[in-house]
Amino acid sequence: ALIQAEPFKGVEETADTRLYVTFLGGRATQPDPEGIPQDENFRIVRATAEEICSVLVLTPERRTPELMDALGKAAGKNITTRSWNTIVKIAGSK
Repeated sequence: ALIQAEPFKGVEETADTRLYVTFLGGRATQPDPEGIPQDENFRIVRATAEEICSVLVLTPERRTPELMDALGKAAGKNITTRSWNTIVKIAGSK
């Protein structure tokens, strides 16, 4: 269902663009995307009670560890994040 929803449709990808899906481990409520610091290099494109889909453009100030810290603070430690490419491979879709 997540792949069919195409959460990253229209996102321009470059060599520095990372597409991530963070699975929330059974939270009762979805986290508030407003509580996650976003800017032109990091944005949430979809947030549900099950997952957060985010786009990160790597810069010297903004790298994957900083994203993981922000998501952990907003959604708790019972989360796991995978790249969109990994999700697609696991699902066997293209």
